[in-house]
Amino acid sequence: MQGAASSVRNSITILIATIIAFILGYLYVQAFAVGWRAIFMIHALVLFFLGCALFIRDLRSFLLFIMIFAIPLQYGYHVIYQPMLGVQTSPFASGVRIDVVDVILLVLYMHWGFRSAQQQLRHTRITLGRSLGKLFLIWITYVAIAGVLRSEHLNYTLFEVVTLFQGFMLFFYLINNLSSERDLRVVLYALFANTIAHALYIIMQYVTGFNYTVHGEASTHFVEQEGFRPAGFAGSWDAAAAMMHLVLPVLLAYYFVAKKRAWHRVALMGIGIVLLGLLLTKVRGAWMAALVSAITVVAVSYLRGWISSTQTFKVAAGGIAVLVLAAPFVVQRLITGAWGEDRLPLIYTAMNMFKANWLLGVGANNYSFYIDQYLPISLRHTWESGVHNEYLMWAAETGVIGFLLYYTLLFVMLKKLWKLTVSPDPWIYLASVGFFAVIVGSLPYRMTSPYFFLEVYSQSCVVLAVTCLLEALEEKRLAKILVGSQENRRTT
Repeated sequence: MQGAASSVRNSITILIATIIAFILGYLYVQAFAVGWRAIFMIHALVLFFLGCALFIRDLRSFLLFIMIFAIPLQYGYHVIYQPMLGVQTSPFASGVRIDVVDVILLVLYMHWGFRSAQQQLRHTRITLGRSLGKLFLIWITYVAIAGVLRSEHLNYTLFEVVTLFQGFMLFFYLINNLSSERDLRVVLYALFANTIAHALYIIMQYVTGFNYTVHGEASTHFVEQEGFRPAGFAGSWDAAAAMMHLVLPVLLAYYFVAKKRAWHRVALMGIGIVLLGLLLTKVRGAWMAALVSAITVVAVSYLRGWISSTQTFKVAAGGIAVLVLAAPFVVQRLITGAWGEDRLPLIYTAMNMFKANWLLGVGANNYSFYIDQYLPISLRHTWESGVHNEYLMWAAETGVIGFLLYYTLLFVMLKKLWKLTVSPDPWIYLASVGFFAVIVGSLPYRMTSPYFFLEVYSQSCVVLAVTCLLEALEEKRLAKILVGSQENRRTT
């Protein structure tokens, strides 16, 4: 009787499993009829839950990795959506958007809340991130206040403020929950992974002519004179190039610091993939920024003693070889691309807008509404595009006060990273010198190309949090050395 009952239970289990498999298989096939978005989403969910199952013992680190990895995808839903019509360049934010990054961040906040509730209140320390966090919050607050006072299209200013605050909440979680070198490695590996994946996608687009984003949307990638330009995950070659430049110098620094030969090879392969992806975007400003950043990493690494004279010569020779190989492609892009004539009208417009609204600006995210008003009369209705210069854009939208606050934040971070490059700790060094080089390379880049994209902003919030983490790790290292020296004195 027991054998018969067991046989019946097994049969029922097999039947239920078969029905569930049939339903899931049917839904899987049906997803292919819906569109690219559904196809991508269902595979992403399968991989996500598989990862959760594999890393259940350290779910926080897994979620942290996936959250940062997902930033370039820009995979989300607009709760409010008001696209701006009649302007070539889309605004920073066209509505209020919930991204997969926001969803994972909410889960991480819940995990942090539950963990804090289990501890005594006196053990729960909350920080704004010292001077960097305070400056960051002051800047966002100023953008909101100035926008309310000056914006004629207040809804677009509020869209940007909400987006900026979402970035601050990402930064706030990270500075309060990243505390160890292991956390630093998780963040850096996530940045390496999403950058290499993005570069591979761009290479695939260029080779195949595939013009779909990961959202399943087709976009026009063919530009007269310049030919086909792959636009990456979210459909913007400028944003893709900026994001790859933001991580490439850190990957180069990792190559210098890595001790095992296998990791050297992996890093070198990643550098090659990202360089090729960056080259195929055809963004000239990003090429120059990558060159400046690479020279900065090599120079500082030599000065700090991380690479020898022989290694420096080898790296320089390798860099020259890359430039020679890329020369035909680069020269073609430089010859066919416009020079100056497509930038000067945009610069004139931004300068006129700033001169007329120098104190508080026209309001965040309002630049595109005033283009026609400040264009030179002879160019009206012909150059209605955003200015390819971040400095002028911030000056025109937020005035001299907002401009100074934003770039003060940038230069304070630059100063902190430079101080951290003296650390003998390899992980602190590679992150500090890498991101220091990123900022140095971005300074001329911001003058010639659009730079302030939502994806770039989100990753910049991660970099800001990493800077705070590096400071804390270096202080812990120095305190440990001090304690050790004091104990040695006592014993002697």
